Amino acid sequence: MKPIFRWGQDQLTASSALALARGRMQGRFTPEVRQKVQASRSAVEEIVDRGKVVYGVNTGFGSLCNKIISAENTRKLQDNILRSHSVGVGPDVPLEVVRLMLILKIQSLAQGFSGISFEVLERLHWHLEADVIPPGTPAGFAGRLRRSGPPGASVPAADRPGPGMAGG
Repeated sequence: MKPIFRWGQDQLTASSALALARGRMQGRFTPEVRQKVQASRSAVEEIVDRGKVVYGVNTGFGSLCNKIISAENTRKLQDNILRSHSVGVGPDVPLEVVRLMLILKIQSLAQGFSGISFEVLERLHWHLEADVIPPGTPAGFAGRLRRSGPPGASVPAADRPGPGMAGG
């Protein structure tokens, strides 16, 4: 039986990250982490429902931070973030590097501060566990390795709650 790593609770070390990336350790979400992620998600949904303006939830990004996004367009905003993060150029980076990037993303989102839906977090984990790893390139639209777009985009749009989904 493989050792278990508790996403969002255990300290992610270089050793545990490599063990997860190489399939020698298995990641699990505890009920406490699920609850924390869902509470964060509920807070984001409440923000949207109350019409409160929050950067990146219902505003544009960067120089468009003063552009308010209507409640009906917040899902489209999040879908567009995923599309933009799916764009990359250059040669593919090694799959182990992409796995490590995915591990870092899962661990970060499992802290419960992003507002991401738990279903998207589970899908990211599924990609890692099933070894369905999207290609990674050294430069992307957002000026960094593309890493969150393809796995997040694999969740059907109907299953993706609107705001706060991209997770950074």
